[in-house]
Amino acid sequence: MSYYKHSLYNSVIRISKQRSILYNAVVDKFCILSNDQLYSYNNINLTSVKSISFIEELFKEGFLVHSDKSEIEELIKKIRDIDSRKDIMQLIINPTMDCNLRCWYCYEKHLNNSRVDTWVKDSIVKLIKNEIETNSQLKQINTSFFGGEPFLYFHEDIYPLMRQIKQICQEYDLLSPFAFTTNGVLVDKYVQQKLSEIGDCSFQITLDGSRRHHNSVRIRRKGEETFDTILGNVSSLLSRGFSVLLRINITNRNIVDIEELIEELLTIPEEYRSLCRIDFQPVWQEDINEKLLDGIQEFANTLSTKHSFQTTYAHRHRMLSPCYAESDYEVLVNYNGDLFRCSARDFTTNNRDGVLLPSGELKWDQIKREMRRKSVLSSETCKSCRIAPLCGGGCSQIRIEHFGYDGCIYGYSDKEKDDLILSRFENLYVRSTESKCQ
Repeated sequence: MSYYKHSLYNSVIRISKQRSILYNAVVDKFCILSNDQLYSYNNINLTSVKSISFIEELFKEGFLVHSDKSEIEELIKKIRDIDSRKDIMQLIINPTMDCNLRCWYCYEKHLNNSRVDTWVKDSIVKLIKNEIETNSQLKQINTSFFGGEPFLYFHEDIYPLMRQIKQICQEYDLLSPFAFTTNGVLVDKYVQQKLSEIGDCSFQITLDGSRRHHNSVRIRRKGEETFDTILGNVSSLLSRGFSVLLRINITNRNIVDIEELIEELLTIPEEYRSLCRIDFQPVWQEDINEKLLDGIQEFANTLSTKHSFQTTYAHRHRMLSPCYAESDYEVLVNYNGDLFRCSARDFTTNNRDGVLLPSGELKWDQIKREMRRKSVLSSETCKSCRIAPLCGGGCSQIRIEHFGYDGCIYGYSDKEKDDLILSRFENLYVRSTESKCQ
């Protein structure tokens, strides 16, 4: 057994006097270890004959690696290979930076009456045609609409552009799903009818807690309430077969009455709930009480196990579900032709990553582009971190903003790393009583 070593990306967390969890962040697998198995794991070079099969299974599952393996170099290569895939193009469009609501936590600077320029729409079509002609690997174009509120000028700008994109993709036998990040207020029956003609659309729609809390913060320009309108539109979308990710913003104010929201969500007919994923997300502007957040986990489990919803409340895995902004083959086109990689920053000239030319060519800021590429696990702290494959060294946008910093950009302690792992275990594997290697 001397030619094996523990993976750099293993974590061992004791969960009882008799059991420990072994987790490997590269393969994203868990193993429940008895005390005897934990002893064998900790002493792989002193194992008895009866433990050899257990050790071999740990190696097979990725918890042990060959002693001469360079895991850091291999991890960086895997991440870069994922980021450089060219079979799926991620195209995000901001058709406007105007909005029909005024939410206190919104980071964007709204521009009244802003609309995507005609030349930008024409250039987007040229961009798609250029990519199809020059990329033989291309199989799918994912088009997402962001903003601002994308449905403000849906009939005038978005619907005609969607039809063009779909027609081009059909001509070249490419998949062409569409997605919208929207507040959900304007997605009425007339919009839904046109979207049904397009097909293959999904939505991310946000609620700010229960009806009482939501209507105190998410209001129209003239102060009208929006909760019932949004939830009604969500139910209607689901009834048409569209999938909806219903993001629930968690704040210190609304978290204490989250049970009210659960009851209100149950007004969505049960036969449509399998198409609805409930995603609980603390707002970044506040530090939420950890004990209260633990309660959110219980509500998520209840919605999933008892009420047929899909739920999300776990740290995303950098390699298995990377953020769209990590992909080299992703572009966000603003209404004025400015290019961005990240949608979580102000869309200002200073923040832009390039410009869209009238020819459909993307003119990137190569310095920023190279900084983003080089930032992957660039710090020594990240390279030696046991959750590096799970965290990926953090968001690339934040890494660029902290370029040269050698510590953890999130400041994770060992306990916080364990908490991330346990949260993932509870969400994804809690129904398993034993792993393959037992």
